Amino acid sequence: MQIFLTVVGVILLILVLLYFVFKNRIKDQLNSQQSMIDEYKQSMQLFIISKKKDKLSNAKLPKGALEQIPKLMRNRKVALVKAKVGSQVMTLLCDDKIYKTLPEKKTIVAEVAGIYIVGIKKVK
Repeated sequence: MQIFLTVVGVILLILVLLYFVFKNRIKDQLNSQQSMIDEYKQSMQLFIISKKKDKLSNAKLPKGALEQIPKLMRNRKVALVKAKVGSQVMTLLCDDKIYKTLPEKKTIVAEVAGIYIVGIKKVK
């Protein structure tokens, strides 16, 4: 019985250590992604045509962008925004907080990094 408790204790200790190691790794990865987004974001004037939550595989995203997305994320529902940027109609991604504040059929000035809407500066 003592051997069993010792083995369970060692396994629990290993699991706790792994939890903290991976928690710090994920935190570092998120920080590096955020710094990359901040580096590449630029202000753009967008006319929001429509917004919906749909699977990435159903969105009309460029083939290169779809290939870079992990397979598990392709079937997950995300916030998609169809917007007119200049003379092009594009499908953009955004966070749920931004999705809720986006007005439809209006022109906005937003911060965009690639195909990702980072923030809203002003609504016209």
